[in-house]
Amino acid sequence: MDTGADQCTCGGTAWTVLDYTGEMVRCDGYIRNGSVGPTLPVVSAVTCVTPKDNDEEPFLLVVHQAV
Repeated sequence: MDTGADQCTCGGTAWTVLDYTGEMVRCDGYIRNGSVGPTLPVVSAVTCVTPKDNDEEPFLLVVHQAV
């Protein structure tokens, strides 16, 4: 998950998409050679977070309006 971007992004196999909003975002950050970035869906997604401290229980993290 990248929270430093203008748009919250989630990626990888750890995330499960719960809902698609029907909106799309073209990701045109710093890209070499003037190429255009991918167009990605805006979604709600969930992942399971396992804290490093073994005394804490895992929890579900839900993110809305993420690319």
